[in-house]
Amino acid sequence: MPLRLKCLISFIIILLTSIAWIKPIDQSTDAIVTEHLKNAAVTFAAARLLNGAISVVQGTELSIEPVGIGLTFKAGEILDPVNDMVERFSWVMLASTTSLGIQKLLIQMISAQWFNIMLSTMAALLIFAIWIPRAIPRTQLWFTKLFSLLIVVRFALTIVVLANHLLQVHFLAEQQQQATEHLQMTTQAIEDFQQQHMEASQEDKSFMDSLRDRWNQVSQQLNPSKQFEALHAKANQAIEDMMLLIASFLLQTVLLPLLFLWVLVKVSGFIMRFEALPAKTLT
Repeated sequence: MPLRLKCLISFIIILLTSIAWIKPIDQSTDAIVTEHLKNAAVTFAAARLLNGAISVVQGTELSIEPVGIGLTFKAGEILDPVNDMVERFSWVMLASTTSLGIQKLLIQMISAQWFNIMLSTMAALLIFAIWIPRAIPRTQLWFTKLFSLLIVVRFALTIVVLANHLLQVHFLAEQQQQATEHLQMTTQAIEDFQQQHMEASQEDKSFMDSLRDRWNQVSQQLNPSKQFEALHAKANQAIEDMMLLIASFLLQTVLLPLLFLWVLVKVSGFIMRFEALPAKTLT
């Protein structure tokens, strides 16, 4: 192997090994995953609160009796589709938070001191095998393979986390925040709806006050759908928001990690199948 090539390869090995020991990179990566985990937890909590609010209000009935005709409407008729979507969304968020937790654990493992020591030891052995006179080519090849595998494992997940973060900052963060806020507003609207009917059913009014309120509300009672229009709009919006959140979190926490795993397997397989170049091509 020419002297210049030996120097270049040795410099690259030392540079990559030195980068592996830089703590701010690992700390930043860990902080990014922690932030994503918190965002996922907030969204998951918003979905569970919405599910709880729906469970409370589902049995609420609005009874209307204009001119002796009795009509009854149930909030569950509107909120059943939302409740079904919340259940599916909860499973997706559980999978997403689990995936982020696994990523955080793996980052802590590959950035640990023992891993960097193993990487540095393999780097030293590889440099020694490159510079030692009459080194066995097979030994150089296996040291190169092992060092390359360690480098791929050491930096691949960091690259994926950074790429994932850029995707969220530039494309997904605002949409996720707005969708989560909409879910929280939907929960509040459902709770307000339930509170209003509880107050109406528990309020102690005089006979004349009751007649006056009934007279003022006759037109609205004759068209009972008005009392559910706002709730129905919130329900439809909640379904759209959950679908958007499902797509974004699946992309971030399932599809991209699976793509990373596939690339890692392919690269590792290529490294292990790689054979040394003929000696004549290196001279």
